[in-house]
Amino acid sequence: MGVLKVKIPNLSLLVQELKLVAQSSPSIDDIKSLIWQINAFAPTIKDLAQLDEYKIIPVKCSNGTVELRTGLERFSIIDRQPWADAFEGKLDVVDFSLKEVRSLEPFLSCMSGGYLSMVVIEKSSFEGSLPEPNPKRTRDLQRRAYALSR
Repeated sequence: MGVLKVKIPNLSLLVQELKLVAQSSPSIDDIKSLIWQINAFAPTIKDLAQLDEYKIIPVKCSNGTVELRTGLERFSIIDRQPWADAFEGKLDVVDFSLKEVRSLEPFLSCMSGGYLSMVVIEKSSFEGSLPEPNPKRTRDLQRRAYALSR
């Protein structure tokens, strides 16, 4: 009886496979499958640094098409639903759902794309005038606050 010399997948082997696949004309599904497999090993930036120049990131463009980009090209990673709704069709984003983005955090955090939570600044503003404070209501509120805090 012979022994099959099948290599057990490890992180290094999967990264090499992703590089080989990226050099051919890969399908987006093949790339996504390898990304999920690599993600299972919780890769570090050092583990994935050699992938920066390969087109391995599936990106949904603002015009609706999906293309593969390198880790050095521009794309965004949507990590909050309100921003997914607000920026839909306006940004080039990774082609993963919000749930998938959360699961793929080890892999995606090693790529150059920016999480929107790190770059979006929320600002509130008010137009109009505020009424003058009522001294009687202010004293009532202060007394109640004092009573509650005791």
